[in-house]
Amino acid sequence: MKKIVIILFSLIPTFISAQNVSMIDLISIGNKYSLEKINTAFDQTNLCGYFNSNNLTQLILDDSTVIVLKKKSDLEAIGITLAPECFDIKNFQPDSEIWSIKDSYLVCEKKRINIKF
Repeated sequence: MKKIVIILFSLIPTFISAQNVSMIDLISIGNKYSLEKINTAFDQTNLCGYFNSNNLTQLILDDSTVIVLKKKSDLEAIGITLAPECFDIKNFQPDSEIWSIKDSYLVCEKKRINIKF
């Protein structure tokens, strides 16, 4: 009985990981992050608010890795339902954001703008 319980608990992270990773499409991998590191970052990061109801959301990492967040209908087609607020993209400006992976998390930083006076 103990062996069965241990096996079941060891499979739980696999199911969670598979769900998070299936919410994205990896278009291309750059030269800085491995596939494992990218998958781990998506498993650890809450991207609620970056998904779009009607369109794909493209994220480009600092090493040119291209990742697409699936739209609402694509997620529902594979059995994933997110809260409505996860599809409310506020202040998302892909051209002014730098995405990277730090400490196994996906991080978004705003590009700095130089202003001359």
